[in-house]
Amino acid sequence: MNSEIVTAVALLRELRTERDAVVHAALVSNGIEPRTAARLIELLPVAYCRSILANLGIQCPDEFRRRLPDGALSQARPLSSEPLWNDILAFSRMEIAGGVSRNDLLAIAGRSSEFDAANQLMNKGALPKDIRFTALLFPWPEEGPE
Repeated sequence: MNSEIVTAVALLRELRTERDAVVHAALVSNGIEPRTAARLIELLPVAYCRSILANLGIQCPDEFRRRLPDGALSQARPLSSEPLWNDILAFSRMEIAGGVSRNDLLAIAGRSSEFDAANQLMNKGALPKDIRFTALLFPWPEEGPE
């Protein structure tokens, strides 16, 4: 699995200004199964972002919800229920501990909605210790983008 994570990290950095659907297509064209590619695109930014936010004291629940094909939302589920989550989180922590550059770190963490929200709140004067997020919302269905 680490080779798929390494490929996804490299493509997210290379295609840092591209939309998620473009990155998804690039991952699939590199031989990654579409559903796995979707999970990598969803989870890598969350893992990198949370590694940064945790150091600031921002509280993030370990739950997510998913937009269903009919537009409804799934029940909240733990991130750990996603088979890739633990490997992705370990990989992000390893890279950060290894001294990954700020630019490379932000190329991935910056794709996270939590990262954007935290920046906006802190720019308006919120203290990190006072920021608490709700469960993540993943907009793609299980199989990835249509």
